[in-house]
Amino acid sequence: FNFLVPLLVKLIMLFESHANEATYQTSLFLKITLFRWANTALVTMFSTPFTSTISSDDRDIIVTIFNILLAELWLTPLLQLLDIYTNIGKHYFAPREKTQENMNLWFQGTYYNLGERYTDYSKIVFVVFLYSAVFPTGFFYGAAILTVQYYTDKFCLMRIWKRAPFMGSDLARSSRQYVIPLSMLGFLLSASNMYAQFPYSHICEDPDNKKNVYCTQGNWVFAKLFREGYPGFPAVSSVLQSEGTWMTDDQITLTNIYGWSTVVFLVFLGISVFRRSILYVIASMCSTGKYEPEGQDAQIDFQNVSEISIHVPQMF
Repeated sequence: FNFLVPLLVKLIMLFESHANEATYQTSLFLKITLFRWANTALVTMFSTPFTSTISSDDRDIIVTIFNILLAELWLTPLLQLLDIYTNIGKHYFAPREKTQENMNLWFQGTYYNLGERYTDYSKIVFVVFLYSAVFPTGFFYGAAILTVQYYTDKFCLMRIWKRAPFMGSDLARSSRQYVIPLSMLGFLLSASNMYAQFPYSHICEDPDNKKNVYCTQGNWVFAKLFREGYPGFPAVSSVLQSEGTWMTDDQITLTNIYGWSTVVFLVFLGISVFRRSILYVIASMCSTGKYEPEGQDAQIDFQNVSEISIHVPQMF
């Protein structure tokens, strides 16, 4: 499905108008990123049963994420280097063209979207961050994937792709402003909740009988919350363990660190995104809003001043 996402997004963008190539690529980048994040990372998380998070079956989260990263490590760069459609055109369709001009068109190089290339990098970063709590080895796979993608793109840029229009730094700026902060937020939210839900077995300690029981038995608030899909925010022990206890002391400490770090990071993220609106509100609250002229009115009309021939209005 990730291969079809760019085609669907480009069809949607036919109804949009952009002033230049930079705004077009930025819009393309943001749309494809949201689709691929949802399809690759979020759908996998919410479609996997709770007890299948850290087991080793074929459809469990750890195995699924490993297969996704492994495919990104070798399959995606291989298809990119093979450039199947362009090579078929060069070796089959080009010799059969009626004119030299039409044949030359097959040798211009493959068209590429820089915004689409950015989505491949952002997708890997987001997946690795989101599942780092249960699959920390993903950081090594992510580093290897980004390295392979870098040299693959470098080779394609020099040998396979055609020259792209000048776009400036808008796309890189959008990536820094949105992708990296949202990936960090996803990392903190996911890590705090995943550490809180260990050992993913629905088995907890009954405080009355001092025995292991299933959390779905009795009036366990956290079990109800887990069945509804989200354990709470912030994911700290005081919120999650309101009427039951299943965390160890180390687990409580780690969960609290990640949970409160999420709150702090969310506040800083909100301030950085809405800083202009916040500063405007503060300035409007501090300003009195009253205009007081300086000096006295000389009672001389503008048209009666012979030294002034023209008035140029200026706005500050």
